[in-house]
Amino acid sequence: MRKEFLHELIKSQVGSNATWSAYHYIKGDPYPLILQEAEKQTGVKCDIYWVENGVPSTFTLSAIQGYANRVVLWHSRHLELSFYLRKLFINGDPKEIIIELAERQCLIAIAELSLAKKNGDFAVKAFLKSINGQGIFNPHHDILLDSKLEPIDESYFVAWFYGLAHEIGHAVPLTDEIRNYPFLTDEAMNEALEDALLVFNYYPEHIKKEARNRLNSNKKKYFIEKDHIRSEVIADLTAINILYNSALRTIYQSSNKFDIITFVLEVIIMANLIVLLERCEKMAQYAAKPPVDEKKLDYVLMPIAYYIRIGKIYEYLEILLATFGTNTQKIQKKQMKAAEAVMEQLFDQYEPVIGAIDSGLSNAMKFTFNQQESYDDLFNQFSSDVKSKSGGYFRLQAKEFCRLADSYGIASKQLELLKKII
Repeated sequence: MRKEFLHELIKSQVGSNATWSAYHYIKGDPYPLILQEAEKQTGVKCDIYWVENGVPSTFTLSAIQGYANRVVLWHSRHLELSFYLRKLFINGDPKEIIIELAERQCLIAIAELSLAKKNGDFAVKAFLKSINGQGIFNPHHDILLDSKLEPIDESYFVAWFYGLAHEIGHAVPLTDEIRNYPFLTDEAMNEALEDALLVFNYYPEHIKKEARNRLNSNKKKYFIEKDHIRSEVIADLTAINILYNSALRTIYQSSNKFDIITFVLEVIIMANLIVLLERCEKMAQYAAKPPVDEKKLDYVLMPIAYYIRIGKIYEYLEILLATFGTNTQKIQKKQMKAAEAVMEQLFDQYEPVIGAIDSGLSNAMKFTFNQQESYDDLFNQFSSDVKSKSGGYFRLQAKEFCRLADSYGIASKQLELLKKII
């Protein structure tokens, strides 16, 4: 009976056409080691369900009566988009191409997540915006299969398992001991905010003042409240520890040398991508139920909250670099200075790509906030694209989107119009 209840609960979260099962792994897959290390780090056992034909989100179901273990839904679609976006970091494409592709991927993520929130009309609008006029086609359907064939090294561990490990990391409770970590104290959090406000210096003074108030408000309903940020940071740091220990053990057992620089670089990439997809989910949430008054301002301050979170991850990675290969956790100034230099070099190398991807996300967010483009204009463009030489691609993508919408029981005038065109 409890199993049937769990299955019905999962079905209600992932759509009727999605399939799920306990994650199946082959010999040599590091997944069992990841779970073992995760339990060691968190003290919690997890049941992981692999979900296909769902939306780009990996999340934990709320406490389920009769189940001692945490139930985590690990969506293949979340990984597909992560791997696709990861390519933008490593392919060396021109800035303009990266911005366009990032914007389109953010829009499709927002569209699919909007279906899960039963916001059918807007989901269609975001989908059309994501695909209209597209001239660069990079299908996702084989990307996970291809990545499974990659060597099991530092990149493999982080790219495949960072999102899952972060979700499991939320099992670690926020305690006063954690709040007193040197880089998570109240003082450190306020310093991080002031650093962020120097970057976001175009915010008006009254917005900056509200950011300071909300950081210290002790109201976790705010994205920017310090305990809210701390909870996410701890999940991130737990994920890093899970992956670091698992990768280190696996690679050493294979008699290979563990490349700490590659590991840190992959964490930088995946942490930024996980944050990006989280922000897409917030945009779907905004579109489904536009906030008013003080909650609306929370979305304005959201980029600052994520900037602080990423900064704390970078601080921790510096510590990891400084202590790597040493037998003591006491860090010498020389070690820390060398670690900071490495992080600065990596940041300088990838900051232009991060900035371009963020520009693509910003464009998608503006579309979601403003929604100024009419359905008529978007449908006219799509109809033209369907009749073009690449019409088969546009039709195929639309059919897949409509199938996902149907799995959530979406009843939408715009969805019906889309179906008629294809």
